[in-house]
Amino acid sequence: MFASIRSRLIGISVLVVILAVVTATLVSYSLARGFLLEDIAANLAQTAKAEGKRIGLWAKMQKDIVTSMATQANAVDPNVGLQQAIDAGKLDLAYVGHADKRMISVPSRNRPADYDPTARPWYKLADSQGKAVLTAPYIGASSKKLVVSFAYPVKEGSNTVAVVATDVALEDVLKDLQQIKPTASGFAFIVDKDGKIIAHPRAELTLKPLAELSKDLTPDVISRALKEGAEPPRAQIDGNGFLLKGTPVPETDWTLVTAASESEALARLNQLLTYAALTIVAVGIAAALLSMGVVNHLLGGLVRIRDAMREIGSGSGDLTQRLPVQGRDEISEMAQAFNEFVQKTEQVMRDVRSSSASIANASREVAAGSLDLSNRTEQTASSLEETAASMQELTETVRHSADSANMANQLAGSASQIAHRGGEVVSQVVSTMNDISTSSARISDIIQVIDGIAFQTNILALNAAVEAARAGEQGRGFAVVASEVRSLAGRSAEAAKEIKSLIVNSVERVEAGISLVAAAGQTMNEIVQSIGKVSEIVGDISSQTSDQRHGIDEINAAIRQLDQMTQQNAALVEESTAAADSMSDQAQRLAQVVAAFKLSDTQNTPMSRPFRTEPVRIKAPSVLEHCGPLQL
Repeated sequence: MFASIRSRLIGISVLVVILAVVTATLVSYSLARGFLLEDIAANLAQTAKAEGKRIGLWAKMQKDIVTSMATQANAVDPNVGLQQAIDAGKLDLAYVGHADKRMISVPSRNRPADYDPTARPWYKLADSQGKAVLTAPYIGASSKKLVVSFAYPVKEGSNTVAVVATDVALEDVLKDLQQIKPTASGFAFIVDKDGKIIAHPRAELTLKPLAELSKDLTPDVISRALKEGAEPPRAQIDGNGFLLKGTPVPETDWTLVTAASESEALARLNQLLTYAALTIVAVGIAAALLSMGVVNHLLGGLVRIRDAMREIGSGSGDLTQRLPVQGRDEISEMAQAFNEFVQKTEQVMRDVRSSSASIANASREVAAGSLDLSNRTEQTASSLEETAASMQELTETVRHSADSANMANQLAGSASQIAHRGGEVVSQVVSTMNDISTSSARISDIIQVIDGIAFQTNILALNAAVEAARAGEQGRGFAVVASEVRSLAGRSAEAAKEIKSLIVNSVERVEAGISLVAAAGQTMNEIVQSIGKVSEIVGDISSQTSDQRHGIDEINAAIRQLDQMTQQNAALVEESTAAADSMSDQAQRLAQVVAAFKLSDTQNTPMSRPFRTEPVRIKAPSVLEHCGPLQL
């Protein structure tokens, strides 16, 4: 019901007006009620005081009459005086009771012979008080009426010799009491000090306790009813609320209480409250009509703002419209703020549209770059694969070279040992040749030794030639040396044969043999030196082969690193391609969103379909999977 601001404002306005009127009405009602209660209390108190004063004057008159009767107590014929008192006070009975128990009454009453007036309550009360007294009401034995007795003691010194008394019916008091009606159903009643009802419009309540009239009539309530200026207490009597106000009755111990019906006393005020309620309804209706007109006028600008925002949000998205700004109130400020908001929104949309085009171009460039990078990555992977194959062949070649170098190194060591032994043999030959000159007998043995050495040298040379041939190009120099060694071995053999054949001429040829042996020793020294050089060359080859192995290890590590980088590049290319596709889709959706708004600078045209590439999948096999680790 109050979902809209319009209905809320109207409701609040009407509520404020009604609350103000209701508050004013309640305050006025409260004040009027207070004033009315004060008036009612004053009227009740005034009525009670007037009636109480009248009853008090009546009681005083009765006391004066009974006091004046005191002269008749010792009169010769008291009946005359007593009759005069009856006539003056409209008494039911006048009588004198003597201390000697004599009793005189007018009119005369038949009493028992043992009747003792001094034992009667009226006699005792007057005797004890020593003044004119009023007894409690009672029902007369003969008249069956409610009566009270007034009594006065006759003294002689300090002794009471007689008590004069009168009986007075309360009919006149009751009649006057029934005439008291503060309201239509109001009434008055008299209660004594003991809480008994002395007089009430309902005769059946006479001499009954107050509780039978109402349980609310407690002594405290009666006491508060006697307070002047106080708000009258309330009591429920016969189911109706009554306002009470009382006053003491002079010359008695009675209290006169007046009771006014609260509903009747406040009837005109309640009628005023009804009129006020009708007025509140009328004011509420008028306030609602007036609020509707004012709110409709004030919220017209808000309605226009609502319609404009609804049009923007409904899908047409016309950001070129502007609201008219009229006046300087809050609605006009809101319209101005709306225009500024739409203008800024339009600028943002233009920027977004421009940015979406830039994003689309950037996504196309990223896609093209990803495609180019994927091609280059594939080429790199192919080149790396070829390099791995070449490195595999190089590894095999280096492995063979290393094996050959190790074998050549071993052969060079063996040849060096053989050459060393050959040098020793040559030294022995030189020594032997020197001994030939001294001992020709041993020439034959020496010739045999030389022949054996030549044979062994020939075998060694042949082995060296075979090893040199196996070494290929690198063993070519060694083959020359081996050839020369073999040639020398051949000549040594021929020389041995010649020595053997010319043993006869050995003596003449000893010097020539010594020279030849010296030449052979020289040659053996050269052979030893050549073999040493060959050993150094083979050692260099072995060292270079080791360096090549370390270099290949480094190349192997570099190839592993290149393989990892290639795999990473492939993953990055795939991610870049996916990001480019996603960015292209986002740019397309952003362009479609912006295209839904109508802008003032250019017409909205949907963005061309952004460049898309097929997802890049690079097959870059691992080099290690293809070739295996490169080891020597």
